[in-house]
Amino acid sequence: MLQLDYRKFSGLLILFAFLFPTFPAITRTGDAGRLGDMVMVLGILFIILVYFLVFNRRMNTKNLVFSILFAGIFFLLISFSIIFEVQYISVRDIYEYHKPIYIILIFSFFLSFNWTTENFRQYFIKPFIFLFIFFTCYGLIEAFTGPIGQFISSTLYKNPRAILVGKSTGSFGVTYFFGTFMLLSTFFFFFRYVLRKQKVDLFWFFGSMMVVIATQSRTIFIAFGFGLVYIFMTYWRFKGFPFKKVLYFGTFFLVALIVILWTPIMDWVASTFPYLYYGIEFLIRSGGVDESGVGSANVRYQQLLWAWDNQFTYPIIGAGIGKATGPQLESFYALYLFRYGLIGIVISVGLLVFNFIMSLKCYSISKKYEDKNTSAFFLAFSVFCVVLPICSLSSVMTDQPRLAILYYGATAAMIGYYRIVKQKQNSCE
Repeated sequence: MLQLDYRKFSGLLILFAFLFPTFPAITRTGDAGRLGDMVMVLGILFIILVYFLVFNRRMNTKNLVFSILFAGIFFLLISFSIIFEVQYISVRDIYEYHKPIYIILIFSFFLSFNWTTENFRQYFIKPFIFLFIFFTCYGLIEAFTGPIGQFISSTLYKNPRAILVGKSTGSFGVTYFFGTFMLLSTFFFFFRYVLRKQKVDLFWFFGSMMVVIATQSRTIFIAFGFGLVYIFMTYWRFKGFPFKKVLYFGTFFLVALIVILWTPIMDWVASTFPYLYYGIEFLIRSGGVDESGVGSANVRYQQLLWAWDNQFTYPIIGAGIGKATGPQLESFYALYLFRYGLIGIVISVGLLVFNFIMSLKCYSISKKYEDKNTSAFFLAFSVFCVVLPICSLSSVMTDQPRLAILYYGATAAMIGYYRIVKQKQNSCE
């Protein structure tokens, strides 16, 4: 008789969510719209439903109340936004209701597990390590093998649009979504190299870094640079970390080498990653964003100005959905301001701060068990939280279905891990 282990559903959901092919050439044309994305979301919800029905799992009542409250507030804010724009109501607006439901189910799913140190490493960390390695290889193939990579990616995940040719988008089909995910991969392999001292981790670090650059997303590139500066400025404060002298000496040596070889390096970047190079060069030359300028950075700045100008006098709860009126809002700051108001922004920022603090708390626990994979993940996730506000200049990263699995799944898993392992430590004292 087939024996099902409820813990394996965690890895199943993670791998399904990130690897499920959407076949965009078929499902994103004509009346099909984004059928592939909808099937993926329904598949994720089906796995969660089967999990709860088959195993009858339960979660902490207090955390359940908070998660329902979180989802309920956004449910109300969406309702207010639809009411305020009722004359423009469409099916796409009603579709927004699935987001708080989707998030609370993800959160409930991951919180229902018994996240001991062994379980967390086996059923949460390992699936993501597999994805980090897989997408590093996939991203390099996609960006640097020409027609071969283009054929594979456009068949499985990416719309065959001219602007995406030669860029890595992974299973996300969008550069900045994939770049955001690969930032976590890059930070993870850096910290695992520091903790394990194995050269293979350094190899995957540079591979992941190349994929981040190969997305050619200017926002993600800036976020990556900021993340490296953050690590460089805070690294010396971590107790017991090796390679401190090597890290700082190597960094200064690398900076000096870049300065000496600046011209050939820039020529290579301009020829290999033209969209990234000329985009950043344009921003520097123009002195930043401009409310009347062109380009994606200026467009998103103009969207923010529009969202602010079309808000209520007191922008507490948002003024509308924003799909049928004005520009198609993209960045977190413009979209959440107009759709959810300051309440939505404050809740989201509060959750981000919570995740940052919780990741460092979980790291302080995991290092006592000398679990290097888990420790590296917690440290990487803390840096991920630091750079997420920059990534969100492009879009609302945590609303993307695949990234929601990572973000809200990690939130729930860290809460469960911290509670269970902390209780175990207290009982042993």
